[in-house]
Amino acid sequence: VHVILCLLYVTLRVSSLSSSSAASAVYKIHGLLKSDPPNEIHIEAFCVLLTECGKELDAAAATRPKVEAAMSEIQELIQKSDSGVSKRTVFKVKDLLDLRRNRWQQRVLQVKDKAKTLEEAR
Repeated sequence: VHVILCLLYVTLRVSSLSSSSAASAVYKIHGLLKSDPPNEIHIEAFCVLLTECGKELDAAAATRPKVEAAMSEIQELIQKSDSGVSKRTVFKVKDLLDLRRNRWQQRVLQVKDKAKTLEEAR
């Protein structure tokens, strides 16, 4: 599964993929999320893929509805208390949802102070 997702990622990022091929890729990945119980590896791989390619996939008219469907389904999945998904995966999904809500712009944390040496701290 990881190999398939990596190949899809490379294909989406490097080549000029037609909109129908991109829609097919999103549809296949979305299908991986429908297992019962949900496979956390698939959910995390989906999060990684959309973190990297989500902006392009969300902007394309052909893939936007599929991204919408996958995002709403994954959001419902983590909201269920009995879904069996670990907290780590839940937070990965929440980070993905926040990233999309922020129009695919990564949040940059500002470091206020530079790390101090032991002598500086004394």
